[in-house]
Amino acid sequence: EAITDSRKLIEHSPLVATVSGTIAYEAGLLGCPAITLSPVFFNRINYCRFLTLDKLRNYEDLQQLSDGIRKSTDNRLEFSNFVMENTFDGYICDVVTDAAVLEPDNIAKLVTAFQALIFRHLSHTDDQN
Repeated sequence: EAITDSRKLIEHSPLVATVSGTIAYEAGLLGCPAITLSPVFFNRINYCRFLTLDKLRNYEDLQQLSDGIRKSTDNRLEFSNFVMENTFDGYICDVVTDAAVLEPDNIAKLVTAFQALIFRHLSHTDDQN
């Protein structure tokens, strides 16, 4: 059974396409044009776009799509900052799979994270009014 390194595949691909897979995340981080057919958080990377099938039909061919994405402004540093600002301690999982999610220390971390996100959302909503 042959195992292929995803980075090598990406580096030799003019465009990566997936429904929602992290290979598009990897591609975007590497500056390779990528599309997802479902919206995902890493579509914030300018090299990784969410496209519906209807929007995909607007391109003459995949080369035109790939070239357009490749010309995007590089925002990978800003995206990394976004990820860091939205990364929290804590562990979310199915309690049947891992009961450790119910440990008091983990619950406290999750509460802190959700409070921070809610406060941030409310602050942004107040700023817009």
